[in-house]
Amino acid sequence: MSESFIKTLQDLTFHPYSSAPVATTLQHDHLKIQAPKLVDWWRNPEPVKVNRKDGPFAHIAIDGSRPFQAEVWLRSGLKGLYDQACLVLHGGELADTSAHWLKTGTETFDERQWINAVVAAPWCDVSTVPSNRELSSEASGDWIYLKLVKELSITGHTILIKWSQQSIVDIDNPPTEDELANLREVQAFGVKEDGERSDDFNWSIGVMVSGLMNDEGAFAEFRGFKFKYLD
Repeated sequence: MSESFIKTLQDLTFHPYSSAPVATTLQHDHLKIQAPKLVDWWRNPEPVKVNRKDGPFAHIAIDGSRPFQAEVWLRSGLKGLYDQACLVLHGGELADTSAHWLKTGTETFDERQWINAVVAAPWCDVSTVPSNRELSSEASGDWIYLKLVKELSITGHTILIKWSQQSIVDIDNPPTEDELANLREVQAFGVKEDGERSDDFNWSIGVMVSGLMNDEGAFAEFRGFKFKYLD
């Protein structure tokens, strides 16, 4: 296992392809992001064509050909419809409008918060479980811990996403496997329908905040982001 390439919140930078945040605060291992209004990450085909990746994305560049793991705690002041705070994995250059990507975290719809995973491969589909968090414009209360693992398989890249609700953040003692619930397994990430595999391994991973219907902009905070390769 490569321990020399462990990256944290201190290493993230906002990608210029997406919108710049309205405000950010980074203190040690605690990042707060205020997103601009009416931004989103979503992709639909015709006749309702949508292909947006303009929610602020604080990221690092990674080698997508290798197995890796990422984890983060997040807590969000999500009140408006489709407000979201996410861990994002993007396969390929951000400017590539056909590249596969996924986001996982919290999102508001049906007047409650949900824990979800959205995979755009190529079009967005959603896996979701309800959260017991109250809607609020403030980020308070329990944290959502997310763990994403990318493995290599005969069908391509397999992405495993697990989560847990935590009352405190203990960066040195993240939840054990027994404490995590499965949220999503993504097979053949980055593989097209005809079986063609992308040779673009200039991937990105990081955190994102957006609010499609929010005139004030969504707010969220992140702690304990850690990325490492597993080979």
